[in-house]
Amino acid sequence: MKVIYIRHGETLENAKGIVMGQQQGRLSKRGIAQAERIAKKLRNIKIDAIYSSDLQRAYRTAQIIAGLHKPALHVAKAKALRECYYGRLQGKPRKDYGGEEEFRYRYFAGEFKKYGVEDPKKAYMRVSNFIKRVYEKHKNKDIAIVSHGSLFRIFAAAIYGIKLESAVGIQAPENCEAIVFEIKKHGDKFHSKLVMNIRA
Repeated sequence: MKVIYIRHGETLENAKGIVMGQQQGRLSKRGIAQAERIAKKLRNIKIDAIYSSDLQRAYRTAQIIAGLHKPALHVAKAKALRECYYGRLQGKPRKDYGGEEEFRYRYFAGEFKKYGVEDPKKAYMRVSNFIKRVYEKHKNKDIAIVSHGSLFRIFAAAIYGIKLESAVGIQAPENCEAIVFEIKKHGDKFHSKLVMNIRA
């Protein structure tokens, strides 16, 4: 199965450095332009199905991609593809908690539990179960997934079969960057390889 993982376009909140988590978010003008550019680059690439986080910033990005694709595609929403839930940190400036990199390391280290955040292990399980279901349905197909930056690290850990603690160092895609993987399953384990990156 080939998977094209696309991070949503820039949001108004991204531009302000706000912790988003599972808040909906609105694409900025730049974010819409990013979505349109990546949609044009993916227009003639084979995609049999497209799945999106049900959060508005991802779903709107997916709609733009699906609408420009030839042939046009229906976007299937998947709650399992939501960004990690950051509890009471959502809506607050990321810089108040150490900036982008420090925030990421503290989240994976479990330092934000007191704020009611989602346990990374639970996020891993929902993503892993989603991949298993989609693989059984589309094992010989090419699919697109439109989701989020932090969730990408967990997605990558799941398809590469690496420890969740190692995911913290994985580079997340830029807004509307598409990362293409070839995924195969041997027994209960996935074996994956990176095929290419496509930037908006």
